[in-house]
Amino acid sequence: MARSRILKPEFWSDEKLAQVAREARLSFAGLWTCSDDYGVTKGHPAWLKSQIFPYDTDLTLTQFQQWLADLERIGVIEPFTADGEAFFYIRNFSEHQKVDRPSKMRNPPCPRHILARVSRVSREPIATDSRECSDETETETETETEILTTTAAADDDRPPLEEREQEQQDLQKVRTEPSADSGPSAPDAGRRQHKPAARVSSPARKGIAFDYAAGRFDQVPPELVEQWQQAYPAVDVLSELRRMEAWASANPVNRKSNWQRFIVNWLTRAQDRAGRGGPRGGPATAEGDLERWLKKSSTTS
Repeated sequence: MARSRILKPEFWSDEKLAQVAREARLSFAGLWTCSDDYGVTKGHPAWLKSQIFPYDTDLTLTQFQQWLADLERIGVIEPFTADGEAFFYIRNFSEHQKVDRPSKMRNPPCPRHILARVSRVSREPIATDSRECSDETETETETETEILTTTAAADDDRPPLEEREQEQQDLQKVRTEPSADSGPSAPDAGRRQHKPAARVSSPARKGIAFDYAAGRFDQVPPELVEQWQQAYPAVDVLSELRRMEAWASANPVNRKSNWQRFIVNWLTRAQDRAGRGGPRGGPATAEGDLERWLKKSSTTS
């Protein structure tokens, strides 16, 4: 079933879309409503024409195919095949369509080689979202906090203001008034040397990452998975992790700066849904399946 989509004012002023006919632009917006929540839609021209222009009996299939070819030419859709069927992947779909609760994938995921090629290309300005990415905002806040903390620590290591002023005066005296019994004075004579405070840096902990080439999480500690299962008893954590991996693979442009926070937020929502409508994902995964998943996730490195 088609879902509601967002059409922003910037859509009409996009210069790239202006290169194609207005009917092709309307077809492009129609593809959004035909796609699933991951930007993939069936690519058979006859089916798409019946979905987007069901009452335009005068529209020929050849003309509609030309509009699809124009959209391919400007690079806003990417064709691919799976199991002998044709599909289209809508570039930057997740940037322009906010889906709070993605439904189950009803189309094959876009092949990785297409996703890799799309991610290397600069993001297009079609219907640019003015909403700032929450992860980027949080990252900037964390960076500012680290800078302020480092500055405060450096200030704590400095001696009091009165002591620093006295040091400057003593140093000036040594430079201008050599001692009679000690011969030529050294520049630092009489100056109290402060032992620098020892700085101990804690070992950096490698956080959870996502391997887009393999399509799975990396560096997931087993104890953390056990902690999640205890915190979210109504959720099959392993099944939800696999759903997250499928979502991340289909949305490479939505890379997260903190994957652990992403996982916890996802599990929290799954727990809330389970509380309202019963456990999600069927029976709990067998212990052997969890061990095999952890082994694939390279938790030892």
